[in-house]
Amino acid sequence: MGCLAQSTSAPLFEFYGQVFPLQADPLLFDSLNLPGFLGFLDADGYAETTVAIPNQPWLHGYAFFGAVGVYDFPTIAPGKVSAAVALTIP
Repeated sequence: MGCLAQSTSAPLFEFYGQVFPLQADPLLFDSLNLPGFLGFLDADGYAETTVAIPNQPWLHGYAFFGAVGVYDFPTIAPGKVSAAVALTIP
C-alpha cells in the first residue's frame, strides 16, 4: 500500500496495526484512491504505479511525502512500513 501526505507530523496514519510516518491529512486519504496505490506485489516482491500530474503552475515546486507499507495476504497481517520520503513536483 502506498500513501502520500503533506507532512510527517502528528496525527500519524495508522492502518491495520501499522503506523505510517505520514500525517493523516486530505492528501493521504485521496492518495489511497489512486490506481495502483493499493495492490499486490508480484512473485519477486515488486510493484509499480504511475501518477499523472497535471501541468498546473501552482503544482510546480509542491513538496510532499510518500511511504509504503506491506501486509501479508490473505490475513492482512502487518509487515513493514518504509520511512517517509520527501518528494517535490518539478
